[in-house]
Amino acid sequence: MASDPIVPDPILPVDDFNIATFTYKLIDEQPILLDLFVPKALPSGERPILIRFHGGFLVYGSRDNLLLTPPRILEYTLEHNSILVSCDYRLLPESNAVQILEDIDDAWSWVQSSLDEAIGTMTNGKSRADLGRVLVSGESAGGRPLHCNWRQNANNDQLIGGYLALQLALRHPTAFRAVITSYPLIDIRSDHFCKAYHKQMGQYPQIDYELVSQHLEQLPDGTQPTTRGTSNLPIAMVQHGVFTSFFGGQRSLFPLEQLEDNPQLALELPFIWLHHGNSDSEVPIKGSRKFVAKLRELNPKAKLRYTELDGAEHGFWSEINLIQSGEWEEGVKIKSVRNAEGGDISVRSLVMDMMNLKTVKAAADEFAHKESRLHGLVNNAGIMATPYEESVDHYEAQFQTNYLSHWLLTYTLLPTLTKSARSTSPGTVRVVNVSSDGQGSAFSRYGMSKLANILHAKEIHRRYGPSPENDGKEEIWTASLHPGTIDTGLGRNATGSWVWQALVPVMRFFRLYSPLEIAAYTSLFAIAGPDFRRDMSGEYLKPVGIIGKTTPTANDPKLAEELWRWTEIEMKVKGFIN
Repeated sequence: MASDPIVPDPILPVDDFNIATFTYKLIDEQPILLDLFVPKALPSGERPILIRFHGGFLVYGSRDNLLLTPPRILEYTLEHNSILVSCDYRLLPESNAVQILEDIDDAWSWVQSSLDEAIGTMTNGKSRADLGRVLVSGESAGGRPLHCNWRQNANNDQLIGGYLALQLALRHPTAFRAVITSYPLIDIRSDHFCKAYHKQMGQYPQIDYELVSQHLEQLPDGTQPTTRGTSNLPIAMVQHGVFTSFFGGQRSLFPLEQLEDNPQLALELPFIWLHHGNSDSEVPIKGSRKFVAKLRELNPKAKLRYTELDGAEHGFWSEINLIQSGEWEEGVKIKSVRNAEGGDISVRSLVMDMMNLKTVKAAADEFAHKESRLHGLVNNAGIMATPYEESVDHYEAQFQTNYLSHWLLTYTLLPTLTKSARSTSPGTVRVVNVSSDGQGSAFSRYGMSKLANILHAKEIHRRYGPSPENDGKEEIWTASLHPGTIDTGLGRNATGSWVWQALVPVMRFFRLYSPLEIAAYTSLFAIAGPDFRRDMSGEYLKPVGIIGKTTPTANDPKLAEELWRWTEIEMKVKGFIN
């Protein structure tokens, strides 16, 4: 039987769902359960499906442990009017991996055969399950928390992630269209899982083997639990090298060996995006690297995107969920940047608070210490029309966030930028300031900060840009730009301007905003586009890549130089530059 549901943290939107429990299979009259989370406001018609396999090293966890459920999964289900299926399965060490994989196969079979009827019953026939739009998610061994923007999959095809979901794809390679997997359990025969030695795993110190031996001595006769509370048991099993011994010996249990034994899989597998933190102490990144290498060896044209996250530990998505911080969630989006061509990339985040110049300087210094080259810098952060507020450095909030912090960041990185420019062809190194047509607007404080962005770019161009004196030796091409009139949410805190508060609803009603997806087009054009020319350096651009008109003030070279010198003095007085 399933354990009683743990009372969820109030941040979880559980009250927005109707929840029902179903048995998807019986093992010697023992039910294995799944829960259906159906939004109370679910629209009629066929609705997409999200299947979740919980994490816990295949040793602990349950379908209804909401305290261990990433809030984003429930939020995503509500946002997209989907149906969430949360599944139990048998657990190690009472069961083995063969039996666990049988369970996920049976859960998938139940979804195909019985989910539609169950949803019809729960919604009085109003809604149905759309088996053409199935997502599978989870955490750790189960899969991945739902932070990735799955809406980028325009065809609403099935997406799956994690060890159990990856196994589902390997067992049914043509049934799904994409695999998205975070820090998956892959190289399970490696020394990390098979040999006993001291292992500091995340926050866990070395645990005495007695925890494992006592558990094995107390195993219930014949019972195969499908739920277990959070436990250090799997950590001890790994630290003492016995984890794999409970798995079973069949090669089909191990993704690497499945590829070796069935090379045809490399041709049949759908698109895979695999990302893993290179500081993962619980599930080492070597397994992911081996899987990527084997897949590419068998199929050089494999539809694969591989991302290593520098400094990220195991469960980095879950940690961010638990923090429940908007700033950290933005950090996740940064870490989720993907190469448009699908090649390998390494992504590292530097945390800075634009309202605290000390953190900006520290982040810039860290980059300069660790990296020898920098080819592109986009100064994009901004706030708009907020009530009057001062930063910790005693500057007006918009002026510091939109301009001063970017100036300090750029200034600190100038040695790296100029060094990079010396060793590359002209136009390779670029700096882009995201400004706004509001630089001449009635939003005076916001407008001044955006005007400063333009003047900053023009002064960088004068000092470091293309010129007869420079002769291409250390050219840094620059631009400032207006990204377009786009409803990005920037104005959600624009309570400092009654004009803006009145204007936004009108613009939304008449659909005067440009589509959100084009917001970065002009920035991309300026920072990396081959059509951004030498003679465009220092100019103010509008969507997409068009030289725009600015006010006479924004074109005043004397004012640009004076602003630079004033800023330089301010930063020297505060001790941020020499």
